[in-house]
Amino acid sequence: RLTRAKRLLAEQRGAFAEPTGEQREQRMPVVLDCVHGMIAIGQRLAADPHDAIGDLVGHAERLAEALVRERPHDAEARAVLAIARLAIARRPGRVVDGVAVPPEEVDRRRWDARRIGLGIDDALAAAGRSGDDPGRYALEARIAALHSAAPSAWDVPWPLVARLHGAVEARWPARSATLSRLVAEAYALLVDAGLPSAPDGRLPAPPEGLCRILADVAALDDGTRATRRDVALVVADLSWRTSAADAAARYRDIATLLADDAIASEPIRAFCERRAQA
Repeated sequence: RLTRAKRLLAEQRGAFAEPTGEQREQRMPVVLDCVHGMIAIGQRLAADPHDAIGDLVGHAERLAEALVRERPHDAEARAVLAIARLAIARRPGRVVDGVAVPPEEVDRRRWDARRIGLGIDDALAAAGRSGDDPGRYALEARIAALHSAAPSAWDVPWPLVARLHGAVEARWPARSATLSRLVAEAYALLVDAGLPSAPDGRLPAPPEGLCRILADVAALDDGTRATRRDVALVVADLSWRTSAADAAARYRDIATLLADDAIASEPIRAFCERRAQA
């Protein structure tokens, strides 16, 4: 792809012109996809970036701000800005001493309240401009806003989040969208079964319906490294929270897998090691 791109640039040298009017409108969905992709990749690569230069989510936020300035009435552009702002705002507290922290243990008082306010405003504006047929990013922005506004991970309205992920899945039928929906459905079951008040945050057994969700999650593994990692993390998490005998072994296997992954997040690998040893 890189070679083809270089060849195209060489062939078109001097022939590029700034798109205007209809061309600009046609290209905007691709531009938004790219900016949103920067957010997704940035969050996967580094939960807590050490410098601004390597902070893909920070770069995405600035690009989204520019898009909103140019297209103030574009619901999807405003939604992408909301997603970037809320992702950055919720970084503090997610990594402690080099180890990723599970969502229920994150100190939300450390989050960037100003950015969260801006991000929620953006999400609301995107929802208002989307009408009765919101786009994928407007839906994702609403999900991010619900996570950001909740006092704790267990106060997130998981049934509503699951429905919103289902709406995203209907518009963008990717494995990651399906996985997000299944995770939200699982957490709704766990909270309803009393997980927030369970000793050590673990239920003695899986609640009814969770085994089906686990099977659906496992079925998403298509053999690619990224999907295998994500599926394994979800299965290990749900196994851990329901006191499965093989939960620690699952975390040990993931830690081994991530140790050989060039783009793995070190805090996540360290978290898996900690749970494997618990």
